[in-house]
Amino acid sequence: PGRDVSTYSMFWQVDGDRLNGMIHSNEEYPHKEAFIDMSSWRWQGSGPYSINVVAQDSGGRTLTERSIQVFVY
Repeated sequence: PGRDVSTYSMFWQVDGDRLNGMIHSNEEYPHKEAFIDMSSWRWQGSGPYSINVVAQDSGGRTLTERSIQVFVY
């Protein structure tokens, strides 16, 4: 909180796979967002799938990251 969204990058990844970039949006308020199509996620049945969200500074250093488990039905 309090950091200008132009000063960092955000990524999401599933089950430790590659980092996928999020876009910068000013709609309603400055934030990062991603649209994730989970309709083809079936390699673990209904899950759980681990979604990790990573924030990095301009030098690629991790500022913070959080993981959640999701199920697909």
